[in-house]
Amino acid sequence: MSIFLFDVSKLTTQSDLNTILPANGSGIKAPMVRCFRSIISIVLFLFLLSGCFRPVYAPLLPESPPKNSSSLISEVLMRIQLDYVNPEKTGMEVLLDGVLRELERHFVELRASSSQDPQGIRLKLWSSAWNYESGPHALADFEDLNQILQRMHGELLGSTLTIDSSKLEQIMLRGLTQKLDPYTAVLPKELHREFRVSVDGSFAGVGLMVGFRENKLIVISPMVGSPAAKAGILPMDRIIRVDGEATEFLTLDEILFRLRGEKGSQVGLHILREGIPSPLEFILEREVIRVESVDVLDWEHADFQYRYLRIKNFQENTTEELKNKLGNAGEVNALILDLRNNPGGLLEQAVQVSDLFLESGKPIVSTRGRRISSKFRSKRLFRYSAWSEVPMLVLVNRGSASASEIVTAALQQNQRALVIGQKTFGKGTVQSLAELKDGSGLKLTIGDYLTPSGEWINETGIMPDVVLQPVIINEKRYRLFPLTEKTDSSGPIPLPFLYDEETDEERISKANDLNSENLRKDYFINVAEELATVLWQKGLSDRESIEGKIESLKKNQQEQIISRLSEHGVDWGMQAKALKARTGHPEIQVSWSNDGQAWLDLPTEQMLSPGKISFLKIWVHNPTPSPMERLKAEVHSSSKDLDGLEFPLGVIHPGNNLTRIFNLSIAPGSLASVESFDLKILDHEEQAISGLKTHLLFSSQPGPRFSFTAEMHDDGDWESQGNGDGRVDPGETHAIRIRLNNESGYVSSKTLLRLTRLSGTTRIPRGRIRMGELNPGKYHEETLLIQIPENAKITDRLKLEIRDQESSLPGIVYQWSLDKPLPSYKLQGPVLSSVKLVDESNPSSAEEYLLKAKISDQLGLKDMQVFVNGVKIEYLLFDPEKENQEVEVSIPATLEESQNRIEVHVRDNDGIQSQRILNFWNWNGDEEVALSGSS
Repeated sequence: MSIFLFDVSKLTTQSDLNTILPANGSGIKAPMVRCFRSIISIVLFLFLLSGCFRPVYAPLLPESPPKNSSSLISEVLMRIQLDYVNPEKTGMEVLLDGVLRELERHFVELRASSSQDPQGIRLKLWSSAWNYESGPHALADFEDLNQILQRMHGELLGSTLTIDSSKLEQIMLRGLTQKLDPYTAVLPKELHREFRVSVDGSFAGVGLMVGFRENKLIVISPMVGSPAAKAGILPMDRIIRVDGEATEFLTLDEILFRLRGEKGSQVGLHILREGIPSPLEFILEREVIRVESVDVLDWEHADFQYRYLRIKNFQENTTEELKNKLGNAGEVNALILDLRNNPGGLLEQAVQVSDLFLESGKPIVSTRGRRISSKFRSKRLFRYSAWSEVPMLVLVNRGSASASEIVTAALQQNQRALVIGQKTFGKGTVQSLAELKDGSGLKLTIGDYLTPSGEWINETGIMPDVVLQPVIINEKRYRLFPLTEKTDSSGPIPLPFLYDEETDEERISKANDLNSENLRKDYFINVAEELATVLWQKGLSDRESIEGKIESLKKNQQEQIISRLSEHGVDWGMQAKALKARTGHPEIQVSWSNDGQAWLDLPTEQMLSPGKISFLKIWVHNPTPSPMERLKAEVHSSSKDLDGLEFPLGVIHPGNNLTRIFNLSIAPGSLASVESFDLKILDHEEQAISGLKTHLLFSSQPGPRFSFTAEMHDDGDWESQGNGDGRVDPGETHAIRIRLNNESGYVSSKTLLRLTRLSGTTRIPRGRIRMGELNPGKYHEETLLIQIPENAKITDRLKLEIRDQESSLPGIVYQWSLDKPLPSYKLQGPVLSSVKLVDESNPSSAEEYLLKAKISDQLGLKDMQVFVNGVKIEYLLFDPEKENQEVEVSIPATLEESQNRIEVHVRDNDGIQSQRILNFWNWNGDEEVALSGSS
């Protein structure tokens, strides 16, 4: 996905000087050049002696560094200051806040805040047994920020908190880099080694390229033929969990690390797909991902010869492979270059591939940055000039990113090819990967790349010349586009087409078997075929002929779309008189029902039930003298289950009413929430002509509660190997025998048992078990395996997670160190029997609420922390001596005037955590709302 340029900041060798001082040329004689170099060397040496220059990556530490200072933090800040594409883009206060929030996440007892006064920034860090409050610090630049972070680092290491120095550095730097951009990150040593392996291409994974868009983890593309592609994962799918772990607080590199693993091992993904209300679950088996970069195929249709090229990624030898496979033009009438789902790769390969098809001297791409600034033009490297005469069509979609976007823009903007498909992903940044002094790595955004026209396409993408718009009509979802949209004479040409989602068998067949029969089932290819004949006869500049061909294709598709909607009881016809200007707006009523019988008009205070089919009724009246045709309803909501849903309504004649009822599935296990609900009625031109804005209340669906006992075996039982003393020793294989009980009255539909390593080198050959259904009052036994390497230190920490994958409610999370025995008694987390958010009814502050909770635990409660929108607002420490505790808490909370996320985390004396998460849309501070439900 990323374009990598390795460290370009040092100019210290003879070859470096040659790049800025030509040996012969520009009228400079060689002896003069040598003399000039000598003078420069002497001047540089004198400046260094006088202290005018710092070494390029000298530590940014103050002259008298505080105790326990961190050279790693200084090194990272210096590299950001020198090499980051725009170090002033994010203010120092924002970077500092990122560090504080990350510290609060990792250290339960810790709370942190900063405040600004005329003298500077003041910091406050505190826990129940320790407190630090700083004096004022200037915070104008990176040196000021470094001073503050060094002081913070030293104070935390000297505090009563148990903190490892290297772990603390990683936490602080993660919080800092997350505020820069999604692609910049500090990689711990182990992760850095894995990342370098992945760049070289020799790794086992699932073949997914992913990235962040609006803080959501999005699939850019599945690699052709990979486990992800075969399973049916699609571009723009949103990954919400990896092996049951939420992706919300993971960096991109940590997510990639979790997707990779040993060949044959499995990884589970939960994915949200537009228009499908419930998360989709995929279990993928990792494979060694080695695919050829280029596929080529010829076919003939109607006496017209096509050559098809598919570039799957841009790796080291892509251009050479393309040359070898492309061959001579011969009798080829059209060249189709398929860059769909191509996540990118090496910048130089994108430049060289573009160069193959462009006349000499054409602009391809330019880069800009504080340390990189280059312009790349074509040099006509390709040996077959005949290809310059062959009409060319490029296919792209939302999975086309980075290097594939460079090629697309170069061919499109130089008028070499017609681009067909969907708007591309929009990845316009350049990364470097540098090794830091301690062996960790820094992946840093060092530049942007610009298209030949000077555009930066990051997060906007490249718009094709012909935009294919897939119309989806089935029982589960609808996705409609206007069929009568007028084409801008200079803009992209839209082409809605009826899209039938492929079956798994069809998708796998296409991924594994590239042949003309499979290709010609692809509508993108059909359109390319039709337009290729136009380009051959009329040329790329004849827009009138291209539009004429698109219009004939559009009419054919329109007939199919109208026919398919008619099968669903929707009249999607269009009369000429309906195109006249509107004289009024429709009247609407929206009702909701949990059972399809008792209807309630929106808004309503009745809670909706997740895990069941709910019913949405839309009533529309046309008070105007003209028919309203091709009406549809569209929902925008903070609820992932509802956002983006479309409902076709069809035609309403003058004075008539129309009522339609739609079934909706709200994901089971949803937590209690208040969500925004904005329903719009759109006309045939996609213009909003009526609507309703309100809120919806979702109840919390009760879920199973677990307890467990665990035993460690090294006596030969359960596949273990060891000396039988029950202690963990190097070279042994231990079996962890788990007995899991369902303590609730609710079924656990998809019970998952997962063991992961938090630190150390312990291998976990059996760490993920799907137990399936576990009924109330029943138990299930399973065995996990761990292997201790020879000569290993027995200090590794492991994490055991038990949860129902059908429920958003948390299960059990237990952490322990291998040098300590597992408890022999039954372990069970705290019970959050009630969590309520109520209005304080304070007229002067409409955003002030009280968070009220009832908590209990048989063996005693340890502590509780509360976050609002990522900021820790409360930490409570309970009496550790009390057993059978039951407490009630009431915590003030200030909410934003929109979406709010409230998190409650409670631990018992065994360290097992329970949590509740409330999504609250603060639509009106004067209203009262209570959210409750069992945990």
